[in-house]
Amino acid sequence: MLPSRPTKYPTFVTSNNAAGDVIIVEAKGGKSPLGKKQIGDKDYQQGTREYAETITENMDKKGTATDIKATKAINKATSRKKNEIKYLHIETPIYKTEQGSIVKEVKISEFDIGN
Repeated sequence: MLPSRPTKYPTFVTSNNAAGDVIIVEAKGGKSPLGKKQIGDKDYQQGTREYAETITENMDKKGTATDIKATKAINKATSRKKNEIKYLHIETPIYKTEQGSIVKEVKISEFDIGN
């Protein structure tokens, strides 16, 4: 998948808890930056509400059965005000050593998509 033309979330997790909350994960390894998508005449970075809405629409129209199931969970959570949608950014810096590559830490932050 090319970063400039994403059509779905690289990593997507739905939390099928009783409340119907959803977790979306953008996982980046090494020095990979967040991608972006052109929507209309503007570019929107991963982690923005506009990016999330467009990717969800694309997954619903062009996705696999798993993608479509994920979009249904997102749409249901969006329509029910009591549900939470968490959009997380996970970074895993990879360090090269004489013995090979290692991961020392995993950084987790949450995007603010105003839900």
